[in-house]
Amino acid sequence: MLRSTHANYELILVDNDSSDYSIEIIKDWAVGSVSLCASPSKILGKHSIPSHEKKIACHVYTSLEIEAAIEGRANLASKLNQEIYPESEANVKLHLIRSNRNGGFGAGNNLALKLIKLKGDVDYIWLLNNDTVVTPDSMAEMVACAQQKNGIVGATLFHYHNPEMVEAYGGGYFSKTTGKISTEVNICPSHLDFINGASFMFSSEILKSVGYFDENIFLYFEEFDYCFRATRKGYGCFLSDAIVYHKRGASSSNEGDSFAWRHALKNKPYVLKKNFGLGLWVIIYVFGVLASALGLASSQGKRKASRAVVAVWLSGIFGRFTFTLGGKEKLK
Repeated sequence: MLRSTHANYELILVDNDSSDYSIEIIKDWAVGSVSLCASPSKILGKHSIPSHEKKIACHVYTSLEIEAAIEGRANLASKLNQEIYPESEANVKLHLIRSNRNGGFGAGNNLALKLIKLKGDVDYIWLLNNDTVVTPDSMAEMVACAQQKNGIVGATLFHYHNPEMVEAYGGGYFSKTTGKISTEVNICPSHLDFINGASFMFSSEILKSVGYFDENIFLYFEEFDYCFRATRKGYGCFLSDAIVYHKRGASSSNEGDSFAWRHALKNKPYVLKKNFGLGLWVIIYVFGVLASALGLASSQGKRKASRAVVAVWLSGIFGRFTFTLGGKEKLK
């Protein structure tokens, strides 16, 4: 990121209540006492950031401080203007937010968005996953597209471990009737239904109009929900010329683990019902979960998660009834 050809930017990093001293390590990196390791990939190695020569202006906040400031119970003006390291690089500032809970993707990003709102001097916001690598031109390309298009902007995502293979051209398409999701991997589209959350840019105008991420969604489908809400406000979804390399799934789990699938299966119907109401998608979704629970899914994690969902359904159905000694059923 420090090699970006777009010079006017600041960095915000949110620590979602980690227990590995991440904030302390990053602060040490900001003063130059910790070096980063370059990627072993020939393609990605040239984009890896070497140890920087100058110190970076570093600001540290807690989630409680930000929430208090948003609610008008505190003022962060002194912190926003403070530079812990006066001899730091003038055009780079790093804001570190230490959250007191792990609220997931949406809640973590919301802390950054609230800090941006408090600052009030931001034109464009670029949300990046922590498992991405960007090229020097990526930010400039994203901003250029955001300036030209009225909407949310994505990048061409390449697989980190296979840097010549496209993961997604920005995002993909969605059917509100069937609930079917398809990622664009074959062509460069002029318009998309959603942008992949790994690289997600929008303007401060959109933030003001659409608001924050839905914190009822811990993981997966939060960017879908945001794009659907933005679409209702008249904004589109577009692909820029930016390139981003993404370690797909590195921030959640592997395919054999049911953790990611549990959240995906839980959040998809929530987002669909919230944005489009009930419809044919309900039947398709239920049959899909049942088929996976019966072993028809190729992923072990999806089979396990589907069975857990079905168990919850059955518990809910049978839990609605109590039985009298006479054998009569009575709804609770």
